[in-house]
Amino acid sequence: MKLILVCGPWSSGTTAVSGMLEKLGVVGVPPYFRTNDERTKNSYESTLFRDYVDKLVSDKTLTVTAKPEEILSQVQLLKEELIEKYLDQENLNKEITFFLKYPLSAFLINELTSQFNTKLIYVLRPFSSIEKTRMRRSWTKQFGQEGAQAIYSRMFSVMINRIHPTMIIRYDEMIKNPVVVAKRLSEFAGVSSNEEQVNNAINFIRKA
Repeated sequence: MKLILVCGPWSSGTTAVSGMLEKLGVVGVPPYFRTNDERTKNSYESTLFRDYVDKLVSDKTLTVTAKPEEILSQVQLLKEELIEKYLDQENLNKEITFFLKYPLSAFLINELTSQFNTKLIYVLRPFSSIEKTRMRRSWTKQFGQEGAQAIYSRMFSVMINRIHPTMIIRYDEMIKNPVVVAKRLSEFAGVSSNEEQVNNAINFIRKA
C-alpha cells in the first residue's frame, strides 16, 4: 500500500488538494469528516484516520499526548485496519495508492513514514490568509495562524532532517493554475489518470 500524506494546517488548502487527488483516482478512506463551513462541507479527512490521530495529538494544545511506543502501536493498528478494509487475502500484494489528510498528522509524520510507503504533499499558504479564513469560519485560535506556525514547524523539521519524496504546492498557485497542478499531482502520486479524471480535478478547483 502506498500512502500520499497531505500535510498542512487548517485553512491552508489541504482540502482542495485532497479533493483533486480523489478526482485523479487516488483512493480516499471515507467516510469523511463534515465541517460547519458551507464552502467546504466535505473536509476529505477520513474519520477513521482522525480517530487514530486524535488519540495521540491534542487539537487544543497542539502537542503529542502519547508515548512513542503507543504512537507506533496505533500506527500499526491503523495499517492493519486499512489492509483489512481494502485488500482481501487474494490481493495482499496488490499496489494501491491512497491518501490521508488531517492537519494534526504533521506531528506523526516520522511514525507514519516508518510503517507506510509514503509520499508527502506540503500545502503552503500565507499566515495572513489562513487567519482570515479562520476568522470567517469563527473557529478558535489554534485553527488559524497559531496552529499553522506549530504545524509548519513540524513539517519542515521533517523535511530538513529526513529524506522523503515531497511535493510542495502553494495554495495561490493552485487556484491560479489548476491545470499544471493537476498534472503534477497525478505524476507525483504515480496514478494513470485519464483525461476525464484530470478535467474533473481541474474543474473541482475552478468551482471551489
